[in-house]
Amino acid sequence: MAEPSRSDAGPPAGFLPVATLGRAHGLEGALRVHPKTDSAIDVLLHAVEEHASLWLEGLGEVRLERFAPHGRFWLAWFDRVHRRERADALVHATLYAAVLDTPGGGEDAWREEDLVGLPVLQGDETLGEVIAVEGSPLHPLLRVRGVKGGSAFLPFLAPYVEVTLESVRLIDPPEGLWDAP
Repeated sequence: MAEPSRSDAGPPAGFLPVATLGRAHGLEGALRVHPKTDSAIDVLLHAVEEHASLWLEGLGEVRLERFAPHGRFWLAWFDRVHRRERADALVHATLYAAVLDTPGGGEDAWREEDLVGLPVLQGDETLGEVIAVEGSPLHPLLRVRGVKGGSAFLPFLAPYVEVTLESVRLIDPPEGLWDAP
């Protein structure tokens, strides 16, 4: 069986760096992952759940088969890497993800114009309206107007934020999320 071909082209449009790969672990091709931000962990966990495509420098399109903590590190197992030798060749490679993918991923990625204007709801109460998407691509923030007479930021990738075509819903958000400073 031939090894998959290397990809020297850059990542697809809309893919951003989320992690750098560290040394190989074990004989089955696992690699340590060094996330670039705290939110990168959530992005990679989501990629495993949704079987989302990622892009790996030197290899091209890949999918995460497993992503799990191991002591103080995270380990990743990729669908195209099953041997230690292959993993060793990917040390220091950059891993990219389409960060603003919807839960279905792929062509349905959220764009800023899809989000601006959506009402923000908690239960039956309207808290405000999304007026902008700000922050870094790895940690996008929704600016919400109408919260206590001003505006506030809501982390797009937070586990308590559910985005649909009709609204942004908060499901059991942390206490004090909308409290004034």
